[in-house]
Amino acid sequence: MNIIKFSILLLLITLNSFAQNWAPIGSKWHYSHSSGGFISISSVGDTIFNGKNCRILDKTNGGCEFRPLRE
Repeated sequence: MNIIKFSILLLLITLNSFAQNWAPIGSKWHYSHSSGGFISISSVGDTIFNGKNCRILDKTNGGCEFRPLRE
């Protein structure tokens, strides 16, 4: 039983030590639609929401049949 508790503790410590900085400010992602359009998502800032660090993402739709739309 102690081996299981130790293994779980070791796993939790290991997972926490490999944490990454998700969506660094300035990073961008581009996704294509099958209809020829695209979605562009950019990380533009950070904020605190309900006590947790969060990123502010800017989403833009575009393409031949889409007029530019920002959300």
